[in-house]
Amino acid sequence: MVVDPDGEPLEDVDQLLVLSPFPSSTSINNNGVGQLPMLSTTYTEFRGLAPRGDDVGYMWYEGVKNVVGPQEDEAVIVLDPSEIKGMNAARTVNMGGPLQ
Repeated sequence: MVVDPDGEPLEDVDQLLVLSPFPSSTSINNNGVGQLPMLSTTYTEFRGLAPRGDDVGYMWYEGVKNVVGPQEDEAVIVLDPSEIKGMNAARTVNMGGPLQ
């Protein structure tokens, strides 16, 4: 289940992504629930993606100190809305910098 810092289900989140140690993603339903394929290891870095409804298109949700271990079949992932200030697209692409 995907919830906000107050424990309320995040109904807007379309996708849940795990970044490390191995990338994976899943669709999230209107109740904040999804099934994320994971390997038998500990995952700690999660992100959520939700539509914004304006010209930006999507909004990122940052994970808040989540740890999902290899023996867990169910987990509650806490996400916090995070505004991205821009994108740096020089030699590499980085989120949060000015457009170049």
